[in-house]
Amino acid sequence: MNHQKHGAMPGTTAPENTTLYPHPDGFSIAYSAGHLIVVDDMGVEIHVPIGQSGLLELGSKLAGIGMALDALAAYHRMGGTA
Repeated sequence: MNHQKHGAMPGTTAPENTTLYPHPDGFSIAYSAGHLIVVDDMGVEIHVPIGQSGLLELGSKLAGIGMALDALAAYHRMGGTA
């Protein structure tokens, strides 16, 4: 019997209980069962529902921010000032 979710590639499953970013100070961002889970350094959790398109949009925006910050850091390393 095939228990794959509709639209999944053969042999793949949706990631569940995945830590996306563990901060050294105890904060974390995780994904589980259609929710982003943000945990502060005291263990307080905030669950934000998010679907596939939201994950893709968020990933794209985070990548854009990361690339912009990387470019700015490179500019400063080369002696530029902003």
